[in-house]
Amino acid sequence: MTEITKTIFIQSSFYIIFFLIIVAQTQCFLVAKKLDYKFTFRSRPQLYGLVSSLFLTVICFVSVPPNFRVLSDETNLLSVSQSMLQDGTVNQSLMGFKYYGNLHSIVQGVPNRPLLFPFLTFLLHVLTGYHYENAFILNGIFLFLCLLGIDLVVRKFGDGFTALAAQLLFLSHPIVVLSATSAGFETANLFFFLSTLTALFFFVKEPGPEKFSLFWISLLLFFPL
Repeated sequence: MTEITKTIFIQSSFYIIFFLIIVAQTQCFLVAKKLDYKFTFRSRPQLYGLVSSLFLTVICFVSVPPNFRVLSDETNLLSVSQSMLQDGTVNQSLMGFKYYGNLHSIVQGVPNRPLLFPFLTFLLHVLTGYHYENAFILNGIFLFLCLLGIDLVVRKFGDGFTALAAQLLFLSHPIVVLSATSAGFETANLFFFLSTLTALFFFVKEPGPEKFSLFWISLLLFFPL
């Protein structure tokens, strides 16, 4: 990678991801409006799915305390999110020193991991300030969304007990819980992968421009991961 390419990548990637998120969210809103889909707590099945997803997520984080699993990989992701917060770049801090409670980088490099997860972590930093725990919170949110998505999809083909069984079967794989309670991007990757497959399934089942658009939105978000 030449110095010019490196500079362009580091300086522009943050804004490209930002634009991508805005476009995806806008398109999701338009698709949901066209399909007349509404998620409401007044719907008892949806409320049951919400409660079971939240309960199982809490159980996972209580039984397997959050911790770094692959230190070099997860800290690199946090380093990129910190650079996004400090100066709007995607620099990866390799060496630095703490001064009055802040980390000042003296050696930086080009990140070799996906950028969407650090960007989403950056959004939590904006709300709460920089805390490494935000990566664990983000993975908890994605685990909850995965469980909720499984519930919503399975309920279309079965009842509430079947949906709960599907959620428990999903959590029965140890790697799922270990990834969800880490600071890595695997759980986010899994969520967007499942979203892409679900959107593709419903498009193939009943083709239409809205469902095709939803599939490409999911694929667009899955790509940076």
